[in-house]
Amino acid sequence: MTVPSRHKQWVSLGLLFGGHPQSFELPPPVSGPPPTTQVTADEREATEVMRAAGYEPKGPYPGARSMPWPSECTDCGASRKPSLQDIERGVRCKHVRRRPAASGA
Repeated sequence: MTVPSRHKQWVSLGLLFGGHPQSFELPPPVSGPPPTTQVTADEREATEVMRAAGYEPKGPYPGARSMPWPSECTDCGASRKPSLQDIERGVRCKHVRRRPAASGA
């Protein structure tokens, strides 16, 4: 004797509790102003602080004072990643890697 098989359909618990059906489509993206590439006042100020401390930024401002900012020491040419907080605390390059002396004849 065979038992007739009943095909059971699984239902998501999310659907049972009011979730979106499986055919849910995302709404179209909201159109707004295009992203700006202008330098903000914060970035300008941050760049000035870095340069005054002896660093030349090698990338855009990371957006937070505590994030490392790839830079180059203007004194010895070493690649560094100080944060603005480091600079404000007085942390400076140790000038471990010296620039090669200009050879003069």
